[in-house]
Amino acid sequence: MERESGASTRTGALALIRNRWPSAVALVLLLVWRPDEQFDSPEPELFTMALLLFAMGAIYLPWGAFRAELRPRWLLWLQTVALFGFGTMALVALDADLDIARWVLAIGWLAHGLWDIAHFVANRVVPRQWSEFCGLVDVLAGSAMLWAVIA
Repeated sequence: MERESGASTRTGALALIRNRWPSAVALVLLLVWRPDEQFDSPEPELFTMALLLFAMGAIYLPWGAFRAELRPRWLLWLQTVALFGFGTMALVALDADLDIARWVLAIGWLAHGLWDIAHFVANRVVPRQWSEFCGLVDVLAGSAMLWAVIA
C-alpha cells in the first residue's frame, strides 16, 4: 500500500512539473534577466522594454487570428484596443523624461501581465502555456520595475 502512495506522489510531482513548465521557465528567465537591476541603472534599457511592451501586445492579434479565436467580433475589437493601449504606453515611455518613463513602463508591464492572466483564465486567443509564461514574466518584471521606481 505504501508503495502505491509513493508512486502516486512521484506521478503527481511529475504531472505538476509537466503542467507548470511555463512558470518554471519564466522564473529562471527572471532570475537571469533581473529587470529590477536593469531598470534602476543610470541608463536603463527603456527602448527595449518599451519595444517588448508593444511587441507582446502585437503578438496576440495575429496569433488569435491564426487560431481563429477572435470571435465574436467584440473580442477582435478588445484585442485591438489593448494593442493600441500598450503601444501608446510604449510611445509615451520613449518620449517622456526618465522618471515618468519608468512609471509608465512598470505600470504597462503589470497591466500586460493582468491581460495575460485574463487570456489564461479564458483559455482563448493564445495557448495557455504562453499566457502562463508571459503573465508570470510580466507581473513579476512589472513588480520589480515598480519596486525599482519606488525604492
